[in-house]
Amino acid sequence: GDRALPALVSVLVRCSAAMNLNLEGACLLRHLESDNPAAVWDTRLEHLQGLEAALQTLCNILHGLASVEKRTVHHVDLVHSLLLIAGRMGSLMMFRTGPSRGSAGQDCRFAGALRSCLSWVCEAYALWVEKFPALSGGQLLAPLLRFLRVLPTNLAGGLLLLEACG
Repeated sequence: GDRALPALVSVLVRCSAAMNLNLEGACLLRHLESDNPAAVWDTRLEHLQGLEAALQTLCNILHGLASVEKRTVHHVDLVHSLLLIAGRMGSLMMFRTGPSRGSAGQDCRFAGALRSCLSWVCEAYALWVEKFPALSGGQLLAPLLRFLRVLPTNLAGGLLLLEACG
């Protein structure tokens, strides 16, 4: 119980981090991408599929906690990881950062996985707000509103989360 959410947060953060590399990672992969661009996008697609499975697991955990009548689920790191995912997925959708030199099928699979992950993160956030309303205003909605104001790239993903909450 107490160890499941931190482990899941770790998976969520690692998978979403693979979508946007930092400067050092981008420089290291530049050589690999010039030799075989499909390999980089295949890796990102695999991380998207892992992220989708982790988000589905999170939704199942939230449903399970609600069914045993747990009144609150307070986990700051989970809130931050969901905001991170929404920001990454929203910016990837907005800027269409996907396989540019790959096959059309590869691009469709990547875009489909991206949409699916964005849908699942919205589902998880909305489920958290709906099933555990006692802390949702301060724990979930206030950080979401701050998240929307920080960077323009957060806007697309943040607005989708806000809309999912109703």
